Amino acid sequence: MPAFTARPVTPADLPLISGFAESAETLFYFFPKAHFPLGAAQLASALAERQHGIVLLRDEQPVAYANLLKVVPGEYASLGNLVVAPAARGQGAARALIEHLEHLARTNFAIRELRAACFNHNSAGLLCYQQLGFSPFAMEPRQDWQGRAVMLLHLRRAIPC
Repeated sequence: MPAFTARPVTPADLPLISGFAESAETLFYFFPKAHFPLGAAQLASALAERQHGIVLLRDEQPVAYANLLKVVPGEYASLGNLVVAPAARGQGAARALIEHLEHLARTNFAIRELRAACFNHNSAGLLCYQQLGFSPFAMEPRQDWQGRAVMLLHLRRAIPC
């Protein structure tokens, strides 16, 4: 299997990344405020409010995307809009992308903790975060895209010095 590489996202990547959300449920997990189907304009709007939008590539093709939602220099950075292309799920893309963003945040902002949020129904996401050493530290009641009650789990992992 070819190795992953990463680079900053470009406007030309946004239509393809928008297609990674193949259902309203998938979109809710990676971008809860967006409306299905996701368009490049919605993704560009979110990116304008965030830092370090990164696209992960395999064979020069985008297979995953995420950004840093919030950064508190010297303390923590929060992952945002993490999504993996359907054909690349379960192949280590999320791990590679999270590790890349962690490196950027540690290098540029001297963070000591990486944070993420994941909805209780997103079993694949929760399993991935658990395998990467994240632990829950808070819960927040929300509503999903259909108005049903769900729980947003806030997760974190310490960054070794």
